[in-house]
Amino acid sequence: MKENKNKKVNLELSLGNHFISLYSKDADSESCQYSRKDFEKRIKTNALTSTLNSFLKENNINYENVENIKLYQENDLFTLVPEELFDEKEKKTYLKYITKVKKTDFISNDNIEELKIKNVYIPYVNINNFLVDIFKNINYYHFNSILIKKVFHIKNDKSFFAYVDNNKLKIIIFNKDELIFFNSYKIESETDIIYFLLLSIKEKGLEIKETQINFILDKKNDLLLEIADKFFDNFEIINDKKIDFIYSE
Repeated sequence: MKENKNKKVNLELSLGNHFISLYSKDADSESCQYSRKDFEKRIKTNALTSTLNSFLKENNINYENVENIKLYQENDLFTLVPEELFDEKEKKTYLKYITKVKKTDFISNDNIEELKIKNVYIPYVNINNFLVDIFKNINYYHFNSILIKKVFHIKNDKSFFAYVDNNKLKIIIFNKDELIFFNSYKIESETDIIYFLLLSIKEKGLEIKETQINFILDKKNDLLLEIADKFFDNFEIINDKKIDFIYSE
């Protein structure tokens, strides 16, 4: 019992206004714990701290045992900037075209080294502060940065990816090792997903019959696959859904 109480774990957290999940792994025995909660209604940003606090307690996370913590923040307050065009002093300028940026807003950025891209975004500062108070030190990233990295490393000869959870669709398209398209969409139904897939295929000048859609599903969706079968000749699910794709190795 003493050993269990003192075991060190690595903790990964993902959260946005529509979901929260965690994945913890024992540093020695590699035993794992995974949990996810999808929200029926969008949670306001200022309420995410109490939501996260409750979620950690529900899952019996022993704060003293956490050795390393990574936080993946999902929101639409981001933009991708080619590395050669990036200027640290202009981070607010990059974002002003997609959202209203306040003078007091803290802007962060992730380095997607594999593609020589910077992801510039507004983080959940309230969540960062909450976790720092508990764990003293955290590593945080935008959800999309980690998603793009993971897809890049598994893509092989695949080029078109569609990540789907209960509220978001993210479309990622590569041309060999170059990212040529990325966008995140709010969705309310399976037909929304089909619409955005068809729109993206058309915008990039791809052929529907020749394009293979590689679905990454963080929530089981039989209806989506049933509808997709009516529109696309080639598609498959490429993740096992045992844990969120963001935690996969």
